[in-house]
Amino acid sequence: MKAMRIALLGVLILLSTGLAAEEQRPPWLSDEVMAAAMAIGLTSEQMAPFRECVTDFLESYRDQARRLLRRGAAGLEGQIKRLRNSLAREMDGRMATFLTEDQMVRYEDYRKALLDSLERR
Repeated sequence: MKAMRIALLGVLILLSTGLAAEEQRPPWLSDEVMAAAMAIGLTSEQMAPFRECVTDFLESYRDQARRLLRRGAAGLEGQIKRLRNSLAREMDGRMATFLTEDQMVRYEDYRKALLDSLERR
């Protein structure tokens, strides 16, 4: 179990775009998000698809939010929130294909922590 937690921690660290100072960690590497990810209890077979789903979510969010920012459209904050929620629902569907029902309950805690962390930034 300890080895799995260490492996998951490594996976989450790989998601970061670079090493940052402790107080400047990316939102997806906050203590709350990382603890929620470890609480899911992923098997070694589930780690790769989990990492892929989260990476796809984060990259899509970053790219689409940047486009919205460049356009400078009115109601930007609401548009970004809708984008974040839409992409999160897509991630939910992908996660449901390989997580157990029990893991999905814990994944919902992870999802909430991740979205809250992204919203604060």
